[in-house]
Amino acid sequence: MRLNPSQYPPLIDAFEESCGTVLPLHFLLHGPVKVYAASPDAVSTAVIFADMPHPVVFGVLGDVDVLADLLREVGPREELWVRSEQADEGIAAVKAAYGIDLKADTIEQKDLAEAPPVPDSPGFEVRRLSESDLPALEGMAGELQWPSNGWQTWPRVLEKGAAVGAITGGKIVSIATTYGISRRYADIAVATHSDVQGKGLCTACAATLIPEIFAMGVTPVWTVHMANKASHRVSQKLGFTTRFNAAYLSVGSGN
Repeated sequence: MRLNPSQYPPLIDAFEESCGTVLPLHFLLHGPVKVYAASPDAVSTAVIFADMPHPVVFGVLGDVDVLADLLREVGPREELWVRSEQADEGIAAVKAAYGIDLKADTIEQKDLAEAPPVPDSPGFEVRRLSESDLPALEGMAGELQWPSNGWQTWPRVLEKGAAVGAITGGKIVSIATTYGISRRYADIAVATHSDVQGKGLCTACAATLIPEIFAMGVTPVWTVHMANKASHRVSQKLGFTTRFNAAYLSVGSGN
């Protein structure tokens, strides 16, 4: 059955909050989300469907048969996040629900104990963005727009979280945002325009954003697919340490 928001608290309380649960908790706390469970009192297995431009489905897996039933209710999805040790069960649930064969890719989730130094970015102004920057944010190239997905719109990013941009010629060419925020953690998203990659702008934007996150009273988190070597390098420069592995199940993933 689909739960209504008044029925989310037992599911929220069931999470052991960590850097590995920041994203599903973000959507439970802030939306947009659809949640399915066998009943409001049976949330050991649940499906959290983050209804974004590129939807994400998080599986809380206690019983593989129940998960398969819930996935049938959600409708065909060719990707799913579960805990890394539940990858085989998640694959089996999707196969049972839709007849789709998925493969598993590992996602590392990392946290950080203290803010790193901010590197110099000659020729670019790197700073926190405000409401006055909305025209520039909404006018950014398409490849820079996805870091707003966790909040759906740039005004909500600025209202509920924070964003830092690297600016040149009046245009934002690199961006770091609080993609998702739970009670104790904030997940960082970064993107840089292809014309200025390799200049350390992701590192500079994220390093500028991190003190803002600590000032919110939450811990920064970095989420990255194993195959994304560039993102791994940035996280290492910033001092992030891997704490949690998730399994990303999809048609196109796998090692």
